This record gives sequence, C-alpha cells and structure tokens, in this order.
Amino acid sequence: MKLRDLGTIMNQLPLILLLFPVVLSSTNHKEPFLLENHPSGFYLPDEPAEPEFADSETNITAQLEGSIFLHCPVVNSGDRAVSYPSISWIRLRDWHILTNGVQTYTSDDRFSILHKEGSFDWILQIKYVQERDAGVYECQVSTNSGTISRKVFLNVVSPVAFILGGDEYHIDRGSQISLVCVIEKAPTAPQFVFWFHNDRMVNYDQERGITVYTSHSPEKTQSRFNIQHASPSDSGNYTCKPSNAIPASIQVFVSKSRVDKMEALHKQSSLLINTPVDTSQGTRTVFPSGLHLLPILWGCFLVRPQLL
Repeated sequence: MKLRDLGTIMNQLPLILLLFPVVLSSTNHKEPFLLENHPSGFYLPDEPAEPEFADSETNITAQLEGSIFLHCPVVNSGDRAVSYPSISWIRLRDWHILTNGVQTYTSDDRFSILHKEGSFDWILQIKYVQERDAGVYECQVSTNSGTISRKVFLNVVSPVAFILGGDEYHIDRGSQISLVCVIEKAPTAPQFVFWFHNDRMVNYDQERGITVYTSHSPEKTQSRFNIQHASPSDSGNYTCKPSNAIPASIQVFVSKSRVDKMEALHKQSSLLINTPVDTSQGTRTVFPSGLHLLPILWGCFLVRPQLL
C-alpha cells in the first residue's frame, strides 16, 4: 500500500468511527445485559415485566393506642424489587392520599411510610391507633398499562380486663384469697400483669404467702392471685393492671374472727326451741314444729353429714 493511500485512510478514520455505532444499531440482534457477578447468570430484559403484589396479610387487627404496620410488597418478574415513586397508600373512607412514594401527604404525624431502597415492601405505619382509624386502606401501584391495587382491612380493638366475682370479695380470717383477672379482646398477650394491694405492687410478696400465675391462650389471658392464709390486714382494694388494658379492681373484706359454722347453727336452733312466750298463765316454752326444724337439719347436713 502506498503512503498516499495510507494517509487517506487515516484522514477518514474519525468518520468511520462515527458511522460504526449506526451500522451496529441497524442490525436486528441485541445482546441481553448480564448482571455482573450474579451466581445464576440472570439476564435483565430490555423491558421489565409489569409489577404485581406479593403475598401479605390483608386483614389486620390493631390495639387501641398501639402501633400497626400495613404491608404492600410489590415485585415484578424475577422477584426483583420495584422502586417506583408511584406507589401510594389511600384511606378509602375519605379518599385521602396518605403517601406517594416516600412522601407523606397528611398533617397527622401518626402516619408515615417505611421503605428501604431495594426493598420489596412499602409499609404504612400508624402510631397511637384510634378507633376512627378502623376501615379500609388501599395500596395503589401505577404501571404502564394502568393501576393495580390491593385493599387492607384494619380493625381496632380495645382490650378488656375484669376480675371474676363482682365488685366485692368476702372471706373468713385464715382462709385463702383467690382472685382471677381475665384480659380479653387483645391482639397480643400483655407483656406483664401486675397486682396491687391498695397502692402497693404485691406480685413478689412471698413472705405474705402471695403467688401470681399468669397463663395465655389465643382468646384470652388469665392471671390468678392467691394469698394462702388471709388476715384482716389483707383487706382492702386489689387491682389487676395488665400492660395493654385498663386496670380492674375488687374490694376484699377479711373478717376479724373466724366463725365456727356448727356453733352458729347450734345457737340458731337454741333460739328457735327455747323461745319464751308470755301468757296470762305465765311463761312457757314453745317447741317448733317439724317444718321449722327443716332449715336447721339441712344446715347440719351441709356442715357435718355424719351427724345425720
């Protein structure tokens, strides 16, 4: 090749380099993009598939004054995370747009969006849940072909605590005090149940013979409070305070003297049999008929069956 021809080629080299990408783009062949260092050799397509919702709970129960998280996991083919700013949470009762992307559009600071870059899940957090927060919330995702949505139903409950047996509890000195506190309608079990005698917490007063046993089931929590040998000083107000419910109270009365039931029955029968009656001829003793003796005999049977 002559030096003159070589010089001509060198002069045209910039033009050749500019035309080279155009020539390549005119062909029908496209190489897929291979993710670097991916163990499975996954190929990212030129146009990703439409996003869709992954499985998540759509019926949520929240506790009054607690916190709740509503999940909206959005993925597309290949289980790759979607990072669209067009994912929104909407409260359907008033069609209020609460969040869009990572932005919050409400003056109620109890609502916030939780999302980590690269995560599948867009989480609507509600703090200090109120009864008015109950209802339907919708997660909407804008796609190239339209909008997809998923509804989440939120139910708000208020746990209830009560002590079995009414408002008062009467017991003789030396007998056992046994109180049962029941906590119902709680989405989760209480972290603790404290018992108070008047203003003092007594869960761990073992020297007084106090024991507390708390059990949990899916429907309710039961806390049993016992004092083995009650004394008059154990009288007073007893309060059950769960961590997740309004406290419940009961008034306990312990008699100062232990009454013997058999002795009381003997006194009652003596009063009935030896009742003096004034007549014009003097004082005489009236003996009750068999009908009047029935309550006495029945009491003896209940207390000491071996006497009959």
